[in-house]
Amino acid sequence: MTNNHSEPDFIPPTIEEIAALLPAYDIQSFIAQGGMGAVYMASQRSLDRPVAIKILPRHFGEDAEFRASFETEAKSMAKLNHPNLIGIYDFGQVDGLLYIIMELVHGKSLYHSSYGQTVAPTEAARIIGEVCRGLANAHKHNILHRDIKPSNILLDPSASPKIGDFGLARPVGEHESEHIFGTPGYTAPEVIYNPTAVDESTDLYAVGIMLYELLTGEIPGDNYESAATRTHCSPKFDAIIRKATHPNPGMRFRSANEMANAIEPLMEDKAASNPLLAHAANARTTTAAKTAISRTSNQAAYAHSGKPKANHSFARNIIIIIALLIAIYVAWEGLQKVNEKRALEQAELIAKQKEAQNKNSNKGKTKTIPTPPVQKGFVFKEAQDGTPLETLARLQPQLAEGIRTEFPKGSILKAGRVRLFIKEKMTWRHAQEFCENHGGHLAILPKSSDLTWITSKLGYDDSIWLGAGTSGDHKWCWTDGTPWSHEIRNTTKSSYVSTDQSEVLMPNAGSKLHSFFIEWNTDGSTPASFTNQLRRMAESIHLPSPILPAGTVSFDGGSYLLVNKALNWNQALELAQLAGGVLATPTTIEENDWVFSFVSSNIQENQACWIGGNRPANGTWAWANSEPWESESWASGAPNADTTSPAGCAIVSSGEWKDYSPNSQQAYFLIEWSKTKSSTSHIESTTLVSDAIIVAKRKICAQLLSDIQARHEKDFTSNIKGYELELSSLSRGLTHSLKQTYAPVLTKMQNSYQNNRIPDDLDRENMPEKAAEIFGSHLDKQNRITAILLSDTEDLRKKYQTALQKVAADYKAKKLTSNLRQTKKEIKNTQQGGSAFVEYITGKK
Repeated sequence: MTNNHSEPDFIPPTIEEIAALLPAYDIQSFIAQGGMGAVYMASQRSLDRPVAIKILPRHFGEDAEFRASFETEAKSMAKLNHPNLIGIYDFGQVDGLLYIIMELVHGKSLYHSSYGQTVAPTEAARIIGEVCRGLANAHKHNILHRDIKPSNILLDPSASPKIGDFGLARPVGEHESEHIFGTPGYTAPEVIYNPTAVDESTDLYAVGIMLYELLTGEIPGDNYESAATRTHCSPKFDAIIRKATHPNPGMRFRSANEMANAIEPLMEDKAASNPLLAHAANARTTTAAKTAISRTSNQAAYAHSGKPKANHSFARNIIIIIALLIAIYVAWEGLQKVNEKRALEQAELIAKQKEAQNKNSNKGKTKTIPTPPVQKGFVFKEAQDGTPLETLARLQPQLAEGIRTEFPKGSILKAGRVRLFIKEKMTWRHAQEFCENHGGHLAILPKSSDLTWITSKLGYDDSIWLGAGTSGDHKWCWTDGTPWSHEIRNTTKSSYVSTDQSEVLMPNAGSKLHSFFIEWNTDGSTPASFTNQLRRMAESIHLPSPILPAGTVSFDGGSYLLVNKALNWNQALELAQLAGGVLATPTTIEENDWVFSFVSSNIQENQACWIGGNRPANGTWAWANSEPWESESWASGAPNADTTSPAGCAIVSSGEWKDYSPNSQQAYFLIEWSKTKSSTSHIESTTLVSDAIIVAKRKICAQLLSDIQARHEKDFTSNIKGYELELSSLSRGLTHSLKQTYAPVLTKMQNSYQNNRIPDDLDRENMPEKAAEIFGSHLDKQNRITAILLSDTEDLRKKYQTALQKVAADYKAKKLTSNLRQTKKEIKNTQQGGSAFVEYITGKK
């Protein structure tokens, strides 16, 4: 971690100095000093409770910007309330010194308790599971830790982990670009190159490293070595570690709770002797002895037999050799099973493909996947002078011209295609443009054997883009027009295809970052270029199944392609027309709502996307395809009242229209292909039209309501999980006699809730004091979640009413009486909030 504030000569204040500055506390002893300050053990006089006081170096207090940040962080961290997080009680500044009052944890850090040692797999699972639950609580409050590592995890007397030192914590989305956060070895790779690329998955990466370290005694190296083969733990640990530490953040666990759910099944009943508990209780010698015994049980057996030392070593070596042979055999058997499974899956897929081809055959003829032609007289020549990227840069001009006399170093010729691996991660569009600038395209793998071959060239942490994407109506396409034959999860979103060593094809948003293979056809052709994709679409537009460009999605019979290419309005229109389409013309209310949602969710803030509206100088607004201009969705202040200059219409990230000079370049434009729209289809005075609009809007509202309920149901579930964990932790800390006394009460507390809701009528009088605190804390949290759920539901109801009012105003202006009457009825039916609104929209009581 780099820190502009650090000073090596920080001298902690004496106990007497701290006592004079903080008279409300009895300062008892000095605990430790670190790079960010010193920690003291104290007692808070007013509440008679032990606390830890952290004092920061004086130069921090002198920095106004840091003081403001410190206050914000302290307030944020004070919101955290979880048994696996160190509590924050107070903070402030005295005599220029910033301080923070924290929960005092009696015990040592995970670093001191486990450094250089291996921990039993079940114990490692328990510790990491509890760490994940603590992080989930912090992430829920939009707090990232940014420096998860063993020395920042304290173990209390019952060996339960508590995450501390949120000194690097900031609200999600707030970053300092000049800093690299974290500790080498535990820091996610994306942070090294982009310090602002910090989110929840960054913390989970460090947790994955910690899990590996607990199991093996070391952090993983550049070449991942299976923890299962090193410590004989379950291979499921490796699956969890590799997912948590995947170099692509999007491939990691989606949340800390998801990671906890994955690891908790690996827990078993704790052994009577708990090495970490012994450490936490300051019985390090005993634990070290037990660890030594567990590591050298074979040596101990030979020592007791009374054999000489030389025989001891010889026997030990024989055992090691035998163990290695067994491990090799087991690994070989596993590999054979994997290969058999892969071959079986491959055979099944080929059978399915043949079956599909037979069904679609014309007069008994089946479709075949063509192999790219090889240029006559072509001789593959690989450059030797320089690195792959250096030779790629040197050969760029001739490759872009289609000249195939020499290829960059590291290129591979296979089946008429030459490919070169590019390690640098890019978005799909940038990767495709990079390939086009060098005369190629993203790799196209029409055959399963191609997929197997290319993934065999990847490292375990590599993931790559392919030249493929959505093609509307749950279809997929290769960018060169080759028929699609692979299995992949369907999606209605604009997506592109990535893969890794697993050979699984994954739909990904184009904004994700992956490596890629640049691919060249040996005959110099570029059928996968963006321009050729658009031309193929124009040529096939009248066919039953036109060849849509990669990334196309469908809505209401139309197809749409969002293009991330900076052009002015006229250039964007020309490309749309080249493809046989138009710049999008959202002329109906439903289409406009969908286009707003689609575009605003895919473009970045302060960017805009051209659509087909334009206004000539001193003219009026019109659609480029001559459809009637009958409704508008301008943002506040738009369009410009000065009509003397021409203007084009664009959608901005907020989901509204704005006008710009048609000569200005915008980052995106939206192409539309659809059936010819009737100029009167949306102004017919029929109840059917009005009903269709209301049904569509009600359906969208119901989905949004379902999303709100599902989101908050996760919060209720998380609250119950925390409730259970705290009660379990309390139970573990009770003496045997107290457990017997309070067992009925604790059992009732854990079994009396339904549907993830804690009843508010439990009798608190018979609860232990700590149990009553836990009950009250989580009941309060449950009430807060309920209040937020009701507030979010009411906000949605008001937005639904506003949307209906706009529809009514539009119908009133067009004098569509029947439609207006139906819309007013819907407005009346949704005027009442709460459960009445939910029941009406969902149709459930």
